[in-house]
Amino acid sequence: MPPSVACRALGPVMDTMKLSFALCLLVAALPACDPGSPVEEEPQDASTSLCAEDETAVGALCVPTVTITGLPVAYNTIGFHPGREKRATLQEARDKFTVRRTDGTVAYEGKIPDPVADAHTGGQAWIADFSEFDEPGEYLFQIEGVPKEQAELMTFRIDSDVYDEPLRVAIMGLTGQRCGTEVSFEYRGDSYAHGACHLKDADPRKYAGETEESHDGKGGWHDAGDYGKYPPNGAFAAGILLTAWDHFQKRLEPMAFEIPEKDGGIPDFLDEVKWQVEWLLLMQRADGAVYHKITGDSFGGDIMPTDDTQPRYFAKISSVATADFAAVAAMSARIYKPYDAGFAGKCLDAAEAAYAFLDENPDPIDPEDKEQLQGHYNSDDADERLWAAAEMWETTGSADALADFESGVAAESPRDNWDWPDVQNLGVYTYALSRREDRDARNADTLSALETQLVTSADRIATNAEAHAYGVGYKGNPYWGINGVIVREAMNLHVGYRLTEDPRYLDAAAMQVDYVLGRNLYRRSFVTGLGHAPPLKPHHRPSIADGVRAPWPGLLIGGPWGKGALLDSTEDDGWRAWVDESSNYESNEVAINWNAALIYALAADYSE
Repeated sequence: MPPSVACRALGPVMDTMKLSFALCLLVAALPACDPGSPVEEEPQDASTSLCAEDETAVGALCVPTVTITGLPVAYNTIGFHPGREKRATLQEARDKFTVRRTDGTVAYEGKIPDPVADAHTGGQAWIADFSEFDEPGEYLFQIEGVPKEQAELMTFRIDSDVYDEPLRVAIMGLTGQRCGTEVSFEYRGDSYAHGACHLKDADPRKYAGETEESHDGKGGWHDAGDYGKYPPNGAFAAGILLTAWDHFQKRLEPMAFEIPEKDGGIPDFLDEVKWQVEWLLLMQRADGAVYHKITGDSFGGDIMPTDDTQPRYFAKISSVATADFAAVAAMSARIYKPYDAGFAGKCLDAAEAAYAFLDENPDPIDPEDKEQLQGHYNSDDADERLWAAAEMWETTGSADALADFESGVAAESPRDNWDWPDVQNLGVYTYALSRREDRDARNADTLSALETQLVTSADRIATNAEAHAYGVGYKGNPYWGINGVIVREAMNLHVGYRLTEDPRYLDAAAMQVDYVLGRNLYRRSFVTGLGHAPPLKPHHRPSIADGVRAPWPGLLIGGPWGKGALLDSTEDDGWRAWVDESSNYESNEVAINWNAALIYALAADYSE
């Protein structure tokens, strides 16, 4: 079979960035797939041949094509904050645009200046800027020559609460990833549910080398489109969410979310994160070390989680998992203390045990999990140790942890674009924004240098965003999970704002949200269930297998990159590579670390 067919057929095996790209190339060169996984043509929907010319088949239904294709103008169709930038991008030349109220009256008229370079197409784009218009309300964006059926869809709002509903839906995306429990909720008339799954997590004998037959590993969030659970990425996602709480507690504390624990004694936001932290606590051994992951021997097929009954195993321990765990457990100890002192104390004990293990084992510990095909999440552990040191110091005031951070940070400076292999930014944020007064006076230059680096990073991202055709702060070629990288840059921008109060950084942070909610080359939202024409076929097993027309809501897809989204392209199509197909794991998968970054960006305070 052609290499592209081999790689596509093994899509469930080749899940996410967690698997080496080299392995994909090797598999693509194979003459055939495993006999146990025959290649089958995707069945045609029964409605395909019955749909009208202006309709497209989605599952068993015919849907108006205009509602699932991009608009003539790229912008955040959900809306904008008063006082923040408001921009739209056109890919064809126009002289002017109009913003109308829902009653038809003109609210704003603007001219469109000369085109700018479009780095995502190699061509040109035109920017309609109406940032000075701040009147709260609901509006229509209008340009000449747009068919009526599309013009009617070009709506948006301006209001200070414009991110509230997207935030609730993005949290719903995490709730839908819960493992080890029944999940059930409704969204826009569709019901989403699965039974309690993976209740036998997991066997520590085969890979971890333990002697007990089973060890409790139930709970937590499924990591991505697959059903594996990985402490490095799981702690990273939880750490981003707890950082959001640290930065925006006033906004998040009173908010209600559609979770099973709603309206309990703990704020709903923290209750959702607690589901993940409680699972992380189960991943720790008695000596403080943390197992690297729980997975089966394969990714399995496109099935519901309750049907994934293959044996699941613990990997060996790793220093990466242990350090990420120590950081999140320390954060949890201080954040949950006002709400659940018992749980906070348990987290503190776990954090101290993990940190002590790291201190006693200064060399990297590799989990040696290559035999377990599912995601590896291996990396150098210096940045993880740095993050752990910052959180241990912030929580406990430990002089040793402070010394560990200040002696190691020079080699792990903050980055503009970062992800689970590069977690030092989280530690640097904590140190730079800390209210503690016990930072080592002898290292005053360390704090000054880090503040300068953070502000320089925010300035660089903002400058890129202001000049970019779609407001993107990231400069370079796309790679796996690029949408997560883009919204994660909002964290650098908000930290830069906290250090300087420069409103440019808030504008640029809002632009990153605009991008994933519609101001992009495709003129579509990248978040399921949100905005105009969101993804309908993410690489997400419950969305594929549950029989519901619409995919599970609130999930940010990874974003365009690679070779034509596995559609037989021989060229690297980069920003033009996205195709909304469930087999497209390269750019249409979902992952909790990307969702966490989106949640931070939506939870942020955009008022000056």
